[in-house]
Amino acid sequence: MNNELPLVSIIVPVYNVSQYLEKCILSIINQSIKNIEVILVDDGSTDNSGIICDKFLQIDSRIKVIHKQNGGLVTARKAGLRIASGKYIGFVDGDDYIALDMFEKLCDNLEETEADFVYSGIIINGNACDCLANDVIRIDDIDKNVNEYFLNIDSSKRMGATLCTKLFCSNIIKDAYEIVPDGQAVGEDSIATLECMFRCRKISLLNQAYYYYSIREDSITHMQNINKIVQETSLYTCMRSILEHYSCSSNTFYLLERWYLFRLWGKMNERINQDIPMVKYIYPKPNMLCGKKVVIYGAGTVGQGYYAQISCFSNCKVVAWIDKNYDKYNFASRKVENVQRLSSLKFDLLVIAVKNKDAANKIQQNLVNAGISEDKIIWETPTFILK
Repeated sequence: MNNELPLVSIIVPVYNVSQYLEKCILSIINQSIKNIEVILVDDGSTDNSGIICDKFLQIDSRIKVIHKQNGGLVTARKAGLRIASGKYIGFVDGDDYIALDMFEKLCDNLEETEADFVYSGIIINGNACDCLANDVIRIDDIDKNVNEYFLNIDSSKRMGATLCTKLFCSNIIKDAYEIVPDGQAVGEDSIATLECMFRCRKISLLNQAYYYYSIREDSITHMQNINKIVQETSLYTCMRSILEHYSCSSNTFYLLERWYLFRLWGKMNERINQDIPMVKYIYPKPNMLCGKKVVIYGAGTVGQGYYAQISCFSNCKVVAWIDKNYDKYNFASRKVENVQRLSSLKFDLLVIAVKNKDAANKIQQNLVNAGISEDKIIWETPTFILK
């Protein structure tokens, strides 16, 4: 590399990913934008990952390699950030890979919008996910922006937390990432992204996906143990301290608590293997339920997600869970009752928990014919949560 400073520094934390690492590095060094710096941080790997890093060090002068004692993802990223010299900084995990024009597209967007970071989608099993409409968010109401784009439990409107689909101005991410605790093994991306939002003037949303995520059963994300519950609480505490530092509104604290409880429920469900499966769908407009006595109609996949979500809220109450095929379901945590139960219930709203609009309309008509007020019956397209 010549003496010209790189436009982009790309930090790759590496730990025992030898079977994926070469594909990852090749996707980076073959980027259409050439003025890059690639920082491979070997976090004490015990397989051949460190050897692979050194091999590429000899091949490409744009590569730098750090070998360090194992300390976890956060310490690896911090080590890379300390030596990164690019105008912009991006991240790629050592077991993933990227489209060959990813950083050219993200750089062009930042240069055009003069934003502090750009957000794009992710590709999982060949499908583009978490893509939001093209937009430039001006940070004039930080509470509103955080609530809408970060703490929103509707995944169709929320930015994914991962740093790997974003490109940051160097000063923004270097300062923001310093507050992430070294031992934070779960949600460290969420902490950094939240802090970045408070430090930014503008954020760009790019309705494209360039990052190919590899699903590994042995990764940190897929390890199911009690430590993940502890880590979720640590994550919540750290994010709450950020909101306190920036004097956020009480509504933002409420949304953070809801976000935390929803994540915590999922981790507890993994741990104790409850009979209600992991949440796949959530009701997209929970504010409509505030202060209401709610009946959930439907105990299938959507209904199970709705029950898990809505029963966690302290500002509404699930008074019954019903299904015409109630005898098919035998949950220890909550009895599913016959539709006939409605005749003896006092409730404010009945939420129809099915995916298909036509099916929902048919259920609604049957309920109206049975004497239920149409004003009490609501249906929204369920929001699918990727796990």
